[in-house]
Amino acid sequence: MDENNLMELAVRLENVDVRSRSNGHRIDSLEADRKEAQEMRMTLIRLTDGIDTIESQLAGVKEDILELKKGQAELADKVATLENRPAVQIKETWDSVGRQLLLLFASGLFGFLLSLILPAVF
Repeated sequence: MDENNLMELAVRLENVDVRSRSNGHRIDSLEADRKEAQEMRMTLIRLTDGIDTIESQLAGVKEDILELKKGQAELADKVATLENRPAVQIKETWDSVGRQLLLLFASGLFGFLLSLILPAVF
């Protein structure tokens, strides 16, 4: 081998060495990117699990809200009944008084007519 061949081999070896270092840096960069992507994937998995947990908890909360609304409607009905009770009782009392007065008037009218028809008895 002559000196030109040795120089050419040395240049090629140097190029291979430079390319090897460059590829090494690229591999290191790709490994760092892969590691970062893996961490992001794990973060996304944790977020997805968290969202699933929140979704199941919200379903429970929704059921609780429906139960509360049902209970609230029942309580509103009971309160309305209690609030209306005095008015209903007063109406029933006045209806009873009106019936009694009507019966009293009808009885008086009947007695008056009977006294006109049969004056000797009364």
